[in-house]
Amino acid sequence: MKEKNLITAEQMQKALSVCYEKALNGLPTSKGVIEFANEYSSKYDTPQLAANKMVANQILKCGTSGFITGLGGLLTLPVAIPVNIASVLYIHMRMIAAIAYLGGYNPHDDAVQTMVYLCLTGNAAADIVKRVGIKASNRAALNALKKLPGKVLIDINTKVGMRLFTKFGEKGVINLVKAVPIAGGLVSAGFDAVSTRLIAKQAIKTFIENPYTPDTAVVFYSYSGKTRIIAGELAAAEAADIIEIKDFKYPGKLKAYTLGIVASIRKKAWPIQPLDANLAIYNRLILLSPIWAGNPPPPFNAILEYLPAGKKISIKMVSMSGKSNCKDWLEAAIKNNGCILESFEDIKVP
Repeated sequence: MKEKNLITAEQMQKALSVCYEKALNGLPTSKGVIEFANEYSSKYDTPQLAANKMVANQILKCGTSGFITGLGGLLTLPVAIPVNIASVLYIHMRMIAAIAYLGGYNPHDDAVQTMVYLCLTGNAAADIVKRVGIKASNRAALNALKKLPGKVLIDINTKVGMRLFTKFGEKGVINLVKAVPIAGGLVSAGFDAVSTRLIAKQAIKTFIENPYTPDTAVVFYSYSGKTRIIAGELAAAEAADIIEIKDFKYPGKLKAYTLGIVASIRKKAWPIQPLDANLAIYNRLILLSPIWAGNPPPPFNAILEYLPAGKKISIKMVSMSGKSNCKDWLEAAIKNNGCILESFEDIKVP
């Protein structure tokens, strides 16, 4: 009988997922995220003001037990968690996702969903993202999350579930007998104005305040796709923008590994497409390239002409051997552009 009153961290994770989906779409008595956000954006001039008014009204409305219990009766979850906890998760998630939408983000995006989860944890968000190698927080973290593969986002979501789980319960389980549903107008272990304001503050700071301009960009060329994977992981870890060097005309394997190899040895450049970003806005550039016959391929060589003077440059050469012989001439080319070579590294990949 006792086991029926316990909820595990895994069940908390499932509850998060279902509550978020319901927050996006709404309930019969509660608008979905986009309609909810538009209700405020149509009345107020700036996203900041609209978000502040939304939070104030949300706190006022949730201060009555009737609103919470009304939601609880409509929240059908695949796990048996207390009505008050389910309702609080729904309320907070809808509020955060609406703030994200006001800030110009798509709440249906996986990275945005993960950031909504992180906002639920308040100040613990920075600690959680550090565990997956992201150094930044708030908007910088969101920029980094967008570069991570889906399996990493799932890992972060799981960590958030664990953190919330320990918030509501202890030692691996939540005792549903102790987490009594709303009685006498009080919300047990659930909604309160102070925590809601803190969560809202974190969400506004993340999605609306202090627009994030990254200091670093990861610029890469990839033919087989291996360098692209490493570039994505590095950009996420550095909270950097990521810019791909693209062939003006993609070469087939025969051309790439014959004429391309010859051009690499001769340190020649091939035409590339215009870059998707202006390199001049960054203070630091991390350049990644595969190795062809000990040298970077000709499309990578073309980027050397685009380097603005005064930039700090790090170069990482990617190959199965982990050995290149191009450091000296690349350093000379970078210095010739008035840039500083901070580091040069050979990276061995399977």
